[in-house]
Amino acid sequence: KLNYVDTFRNNVSGVTGIGGASDLDVSPDGSHVYVLGRSDDTLAQFSLNGGSASFMAALDRQADRFAGLDGPDSVTISPDGDALYAVGFDDSSFVMFRRVNDTQSTAYGDLNFAEIKLDKTGGISTLGGPTSVVVSPSGSLVVVTAGVDNAVNVFSDDSVLRIFTDGFESP
Repeated sequence: KLNYVDTFRNNVSGVTGIGGASDLDVSPDGSHVYVLGRSDDTLAQFSLNGGSASFMAALDRQADRFAGLDGPDSVTISPDGDALYAVGFDDSSFVMFRRVNDTQSTAYGDLNFAEIKLDKTGGISTLGGPTSVVVSPSGSLVVVTAGVDNAVNVFSDDSVLRIFTDGFESP
């Protein structure tokens, strides 16, 4: 049986970054939820504990000075919880954040901008209008759909360095 627990609304009671909420994902350990705010161009973070949730922070691409996520549409977390990937439809971006995954750290669950891939740069020409991102169960591949280019892009993720390479290129 489902039981209603709580509601969070943008710009109410200190909650920000969920304007036009478009997608969300839960960390593998169930301790955090990350929500994209499409109209705010943001990524909001919530803490989950003991059957309740609390708003923690929102990353804003302009205020926090990171590239990408203009019109964010999809977010997913790596199976090990160390990385979060998101796509921005309006600027054809694919962004990776590193996630603090140390439960003993006071920054546990926080995100740090790590890398961006953009359509028409770095040899990538089929990332126009990304709409969805998923990670393989092993965490080694990240797949991004691109609605404008009618394409599916596969990226490999080095599990130690977490450096993207276009999965269609030869090594």
